[in-house]
Amino acid sequence: MLQARYAASSEPTAATATSLRVPLWTLIYHSRAVAPMSDAALRGLQERAQSRNRVEGVTGLVIYDAGSFYQCLEGPEDSLERIWASVSRDPRHTDIELMSHHPVDARSFEGWNLQLSTRATVASDGLGRAMTAQLELIEKLQRRPQDAELLLHRHGKWLQTLGSADFPRFDHVRVAPKRALDPRHLQQVVETLVLPRLSALIGTEAPLPITLPDTDDIDALVHLLVADDPAAAIRHMQSLDTGRLSSAARCLRLLEPAARALGDLWQHDDCTEVAMTIGLCRLQSMLHRLMAPAARATIHGLPSVLVVPQPGELHRFGAALDAEMLWQAGWQTQFEAPADDAALESLVSESWFDAVDLTLSSSFRREHWLPRMAVTIAELRRASRNPNLVVHVSGRIFHEQAGAGIVIGADVSSRSAALTGLRILEALRRKH
Repeated sequence: MLQARYAASSEPTAATATSLRVPLWTLIYHSRAVAPMSDAALRGLQERAQSRNRVEGVTGLVIYDAGSFYQCLEGPEDSLERIWASVSRDPRHTDIELMSHHPVDARSFEGWNLQLSTRATVASDGLGRAMTAQLELIEKLQRRPQDAELLLHRHGKWLQTLGSADFPRFDHVRVAPKRALDPRHLQQVVETLVLPRLSALIGTEAPLPITLPDTDDIDALVHLLVADDPAAAIRHMQSLDTGRLSSAARCLRLLEPAARALGDLWQHDDCTEVAMTIGLCRLQSMLHRLMAPAARATIHGLPSVLVVPQPGELHRFGAALDAEMLWQAGWQTQFEAPADDAALESLVSESWFDAVDLTLSSSFRREHWLPRMAVTIAELRRASRNPNLVVHVSGRIFHEQAGAGIVIGADVSSRSAALTGLRILEALRRKH
C-alpha cells in the first residue's frame, strides 16, 4: 500500500530495455484535442502515461499547444504497438495522424518516461537557452507540422547535450540521467519551499490556541497500541490530532515520539516484542490515516530521492514517514525495501538518484548496526550512477546522536522526518 503512493520500483525501465539491447523504434503522431485541456488535465494525462511508459521501457516527448498534440515515443516495437492501440482509442483527441514509425539506432529522449511541454510549462519552468529552444520548437511545429519528425528528434538530441544550468525540468517525477542539479534552482527551492516549512515546523494549520500532545498523551497512546483493542488506540489518536496539526508537528510531537516510546516499552519489559511490532504496524496504519488528506506540493524540479530501510532492518516506520513527508513536499520519491546490499546497489546503479535516504529503526537505537551501515554507504557510493550522490541517514540513533551519521560516512542526518528534505537540500547545495 505504501509503495503505491510513490514511484514504482521493480518495473522495467527504459534503461533496462536499452541494456538488454532490445531493438528501438520510434513513433510520432499528431492529433487534435476534442476539448481544451486544462493544466491539471494535462498533468494527469502525463502522470498516467509516465507510469505506463516506465513499464513498457518507452521514453518520449509530448507537445500540447492551441489544442494540438505532437507526441514522439521511442522504445521496443511491441511496446509502441500496445501504446499506439491505446492512443488510437482515446476519446480525448481526434484527427489522429501517424506521421512516422520506424527503427532508430538510439534514443533522443533518454531518461524521459514522458516529457510534457506547453507554453505554460516553458514560461514557468524553463531556464536560459533551453526555454528559448522549447518556444521555438512549439512555433516551428505550428508552422511546419510536416517536419515534426525532424524537429522533435533534433530538439531531443540537442537538449541531451545541454548542461544543467540550461536544462528545464518540466516533468516533476522524471529521474534525469547523468545530470547535476542547478545550484540556482536549489536556491529557489530553499527560498520558496524550505523556509516557509521551517516557519511552521512545530506550528499548526489552524489558529492557536491548540493543545499539542505531551508525554502523558504519548504514554497513554503506546499502551493502547500494544493492547488488544486497536479501536481504542485510534480513538485516542483522533483525540490528540483533530486534523489541525501540521504534518511537521505530527512528526515531531506525535508519531516519532510514539515510535520511540514503543521501543522503550519493550526495553523495560513492559510488553513482548510481538506486541511492540504489532504496535508499530498500528502506528504506521495511523500514519496513512493522518497523512492521506494532505495535499501534495506542486513545485517542479525537486531532486529525486530513494528512500530505503537499511537492508535487514525490519522496522520500516521511519522510512515510511520520511517517504511520506518528502512526497507531500513534491519530491521525486521512490520507496524500496531491498533484501540486501546487492539489491540496493543494483537500484542506484540502474537509476539516477540525487540522494538516498537510508533509515534505521525509529524505536531502537541500533548502535551495533552502525559498522554495517558504514559498509552499506561506502558500497552505495561505489555503485551509484551519480558521483555526487548525497546520503542521508535517519533513525533513533541519529535523533539522539547528531554526529553518528558523519562517523559512518553519510553526508547528513536529521533528528526528524520533518527536517529530512531540508537537510538533503543543504547537502546538495554544498556539493553543487
